[in-house]
Amino acid sequence: MLAESSKVLVRTQQSIDWHTEQNTELNSEKFFLVGNGRDVNKFHFSRENRNEIRKQLNLSDEMVLVHSGSLGPGYSLDLLFSILKGLHQRKFAFRMIFLTRDPEYLINAVPDEFKSEVIVLEVGFDQVPDYLMAADVGLSLRKVGNGTKGILPIKLGEYLMCGLPVLMSKGIGDMDALLGNEKSCFIIDTQSVQLDILMDWFLGISHLNKAEIAELGADLFSLDRTLDDYQRALL
Repeated sequence: MLAESSKVLVRTQQSIDWHTEQNTELNSEKFFLVGNGRDVNKFHFSRENRNEIRKQLNLSDEMVLVHSGSLGPGYSLDLLFSILKGLHQRKFAFRMIFLTRDPEYLINAVPDEFKSEVIVLEVGFDQVPDYLMAADVGLSLRKVGNGTKGILPIKLGEYLMCGLPVLMSKGIGDMDALLGNEKSCFIIDTQSVQLDILMDWFLGISHLNKAEIAELGADLFSLDRTLDDYQRALL
C-alpha cells in the first residue's frame, strides 16, 4: 500500500525513518509530516478563567496536576499513581484532576492512600480548556513501544497551548527532540523515575511564564500550523 501510494501522511519523523528502513525501495520524498492541532481561540491561557475554575474547585496554593482524555493500559496509570504516592508521602501539597469520559473506572482504580487528593470530572469538550488553564502541570504519560514512535498526542498540544508545563514519557513520537530542551517540559524514563529530581522541577515551575508556554504550544500545535502541514502535503 505504501509503495503504490502517491503520498503518505504521518505524524512523526520516526515513522518515516522506520518505514524507509524496513523497505529501502520506498521513496522518502513521498512522506509528509502533518500535525495534530487545536484552535487557539479555544485552547489558550486566560488568568481569569484559571482563577474562576480554581475557585469552583476550592483550590488554593497546592500544585494541581491534570490528565485529560483516554485512560487504560497504555497510559501508565501505575507510574502516575507511583508519582502521586511519592508526593503524598513527602507531604507535598497537590491535587490531581482527571478529565475523563470513564469516571467509574478511575474512581475504583485510585489507591485509597491519596484518594482524597484526586478529583475526577466528566466535562464537555468546550469546558476542557478552562479546566486545563486551572492546573499547573499537564501529564502525558504513556507505555512506550514501537507504536508510540508514530504518535503525536493531541493532549500534549492542548496542555502547552493552555500555558501548562508538561510531564511526559520519554520515547513518545518526536517529542524528545522537539521539546527536550524546553524548561516547560520534563521528560521521564518510565523505567527509572527519579522522584527527587522530578520534585525539584515541580518546585520550579511556578517561575515559568504561562504566556510563553502558550506561545510555544501555538507555534507547534495550533490548527493553523496543522493546516499549513496539510496544504504543503496535498498540493
